[in-house]
Amino acid sequence: TRFERICLLDPATGDLEEISGIAGLDYDSVDRWGSHEDLAIVRYQSPKDNLRFLNAEAEETYRWLGTLFPGTQFSCESFSQDDQRIIVRCWSDQNPGVYFLVDRTTKKATPLGLVRAGVNPNQMAPSKFFQFKTSDGLPLTGRINLPANVAKPPLILFTGASLAQAASDDFIPEVQFFVSHGYAVARINHRGTIGFGLDFGQAGDMQVATGMANDLIEGVKWLGDQGWIDPQRVGLFTVDSGALIGLQLAVR
Repeated sequence: TRFERICLLDPATGDLEEISGIAGLDYDSVDRWGSHEDLAIVRYQSPKDNLRFLNAEAEETYRWLGTLFPGTQFSCESFSQDDQRIIVRCWSDQNPGVYFLVDRTTKKATPLGLVRAGVNPNQMAPSKFFQFKTSDGLPLTGRINLPANVAKPPLILFTGASLAQAASDDFIPEVQFFVSHGYAVARINHRGTIGFGLDFGQAGDMQVATGMANDLIEGVKWLGDQGWIDPQRVGLFTVDSGALIGLQLAVR
C-alpha cells in the first residue's frame, strides 16, 4: 500500500520489484524520460525531493544538469526525437522559473524565456529553513520567508493546500505577495506531514485538533522566541483540506 512500500510491476513479464529505501508514504510521482516517454525517475520526499533512477541515461543527464544549474531545481519538460535536445525548466524559491534549451551533444544551455514575466527574482524573499522540538519531544522543521528591513514583522501562518503537504523551497506566489507587504510567512511541517517517513506520518493520525494544531501553535511561539516575528500579531492563510487544521487554530 501507499503507507508500506513501493513496487515496480513489469506488465510484460509480471515481475514485481520492490524499491528499497523509500517509505510508501513518501512517494510523489514517476517521471517519464525521452521522446518515447519511458518510465525512468521515481520522485519521493525524504524530507525533500529525491530521485530514484530506473534509466541509466536519465541518471547521467540529471547528474550533469545538476552541475549546469547548481542551486536550483529543474525538470525536463520536452525532448527532441533523438533525445539530444531537451527543454529544461529551472526554478527556485525566489524565481518562478526559466526555460532553457539544453543540447546534450554540445553541453550548452540557451535561455528560451521566463515562466512568469514581470517577476524580479532579486526582489523576492528567500525562504529560510528552521527546526525545533515540540513540548513532547517531536523534532519538527519548517520554512519562513521574512520581509527585508522589518523588525519582528507580523506573521502569516501558511497551512497550505493539504494537511500532509511538506513545506518546500519552491516559488509560491501567495507567500511572496504577503512578504512584499511586510508580513513574515511560515510553513511548519507538523506531525502527519509526508516526506519524513512512516512513523512521522502516522504520528498525525486522528491529530488534526490536537497534535497537529499544537505543533503549529508551538512553532509560532518558537519563532517568536527567536525574535523573528511578533507572536502577538499572527494571521492564518489556508485553503482546501488545510482549512481543517486552520479552523482548529482559529477557535483557540
